Amino acid sequence: MKRISNRILTFGTITAFAVSPVFVAVAMTKGKKPESEQLKALHFEKHELETSTNKKVNEYNVLQNQTKELEKKIEAMQKESGLKVKKIEGEIEATKKDISKLHGEVTSLEHELDAAKKIFNQYESIRNFANKKTEEQCNEGIHLNVDQVNDLKKINEKYEAAKRKYDELNEKVNKIKSTIDQKQKAIKSLEKDKQDILDKIESLKSEMNKNKEAISKYAKEINDSKAVLNSIDSDINNEKIN
Repeated sequence: MKRISNRILTFGTITAFAVSPVFVAVAMTKGKKPESEQLKALHFEKHELETSTNKKVNEYNVLQNQTKELEKKIEAMQKESGLKVKKIEGEIEATKKDISKLHGEVTSLEHELDAAKKIFNQYESIRNFANKKTEEQCNEGIHLNVDQVNDLKKINEKYEAAKRKYDELNEKVNKIKSTIDQKQKAIKSLEKDKQDILDKIESLKSEMNKNKEAISKYAKEINDSKAVLNSIDSDINNEKIN
């Protein structure tokens, strides 16, 4: 009787048997439950434990099936994503090479731009000086001769040519820099695509690992329950004999 009540206390589903007033009254007045009551308690305990165990077995099987499906999905995804990731990495590498080449072009053009800027500034200063002198002469009523007019014309032509050269080089540099920015953004986008693929696989792996942990836990609980059920069956057989 002591062994039965101890096991009943172990399983929360039938704790009521341990504290039932009727059970206590019968035990106190008669000292021992009638055999039929003991068998009834054992069968009830077995039924409760079998119900609980069957539920765990069902959950165990569901997790097993889910895990198998996840393993297949991960395997297929890794195979498919392997090609995608390789392609993305190829695009990233090619884009980086393009950027490196463009940086070289920018560096070369910036040297030309600096030289063009100096020439432009020189002719701008000469033109401003010539215009100032011309204005002063005009204010003094002095008319420009043919040579002076031609000189001014040449200065303006050289100034315009220097300005045009500087503007063209500056536009080229800015255009290449803009292209570099676009390619750098493209690399970031490609890297994000790659990471999204890897993260999705890792998420599935994490889910699968959690399932495996739960499966291991259920397997232990099921084995423990089976051991207790064997003990109950033994008690039932003993009670039937007695």
